[in-house]
Amino acid sequence: MRIAIFFLGFCLPALFCMSSIAQERSLGDALKVIKGVGVAGLGHEDAVKAMATLNAASADDIPEMLQGMEGASRLSLNWIRGAIQSSLDRGVLPNEEVEAYWRDVSGSHMGRLMAYELLVEANPDFSSNHVASMLEDPSLPLRQLAVQDFIDRSQATEDSGEAVALLAQALPHARDNNQIAEIAKLLAVEGIEVDLQKQLGVVSRWHVVGPFDNTGEIGFEEVFGPEKAPGDIDLSATYADSKNGTPVTWRLFNTLDSAGVVNLNELLGEEKGVVAYAFAEFDAVAAQEVDIRIGCINGNKVWVNGEEVLNNEIHHVGMMMDQFVGRSQLKKGVNQILFKVCQNEQSQPWANRWAFQLRVCEDDGKAVSPAKKIVSE
Repeated sequence: MRIAIFFLGFCLPALFCMSSIAQERSLGDALKVIKGVGVAGLGHEDAVKAMATLNAASADDIPEMLQGMEGASRLSLNWIRGAIQSSLDRGVLPNEEVEAYWRDVSGSHMGRLMAYELLVEANPDFSSNHVASMLEDPSLPLRQLAVQDFIDRSQATEDSGEAVALLAQALPHARDNNQIAEIAKLLAVEGIEVDLQKQLGVVSRWHVVGPFDNTGEIGFEEVFGPEKAPGDIDLSATYADSKNGTPVTWRLFNTLDSAGVVNLNELLGEEKGVVAYAFAEFDAVAAQEVDIRIGCINGNKVWVNGEEVLNNEIHHVGMMMDQFVGRSQLKKGVNQILFKVCQNEQSQPWANRWAFQLRVCEDDGKAVSPAKKIVSE
């Protein structure tokens, strides 16, 4: 699998014709200007002039241009990448310097990815000799390439034992959710089941209460009973401020979905103009900062130990894993997670979904495992 940043075709041809207006500036200065280009054309005129300098660079300048990718926006990366490709027309890749840059794990993830692609383009054997070393690379694009190589080799071999070994070696290092799911599927064919909930770090055991009122979408900002003390939830509490005035209490729900999706329609019925709260406990091995990553098609808020970490007033914009990401500090021991999910009053069939998922992981997507899984009551 090849990961690449695509050129902005409408502008690069013009940029590469700018050598006639090259100004006296260093390559480093030109890179700074390119990295300063913003949305809505901000800095575009200066960037066009700076591209004349990059356009005149030689292949020997590629290491400096790779370093210039550090902190660059997607737009700036496109321009720098184009300049690097153009420079190869005027010389030979300085393999030793580019390889040294690729080996430095402190470098730009996208810069190191391009360095790797350049090295493979110059020598196809470079991939087979080095791809396995990227399984633990801090650069997620490079790690993803390595995991995909193991997946591809597992499918190319006719030896079932070798295929399983390759997949089992790749799985602990995979961070891309689609790759994790693919490996699990392939291992299942070999009779080996993967606990995807554990592998992904999803929270599967929740207590749910509702419905509360969201008529006219008032519920997102309304503070209902559970939200009045989001860091001190009492699961024995009864809340009289429900939508229909009937007191509501917490109900236990364990989702069996491999991705940890909680279907609130299944538990509370297909309600409209409503709010539900879900509560979970996470027993942390040690105090640490983590990602709280959620997927939710409805308006949502999330608190960890009473501190709000996510707030998204959206409705039916789609749902995917890691759709929204917040950072939170866990304490050692039991941590409380409160999730507010707001369903609006849209009546179209595609607006019926009322669901969420949440996972706890490190900033690279690796699942954070609890000290012990809190079992059902």
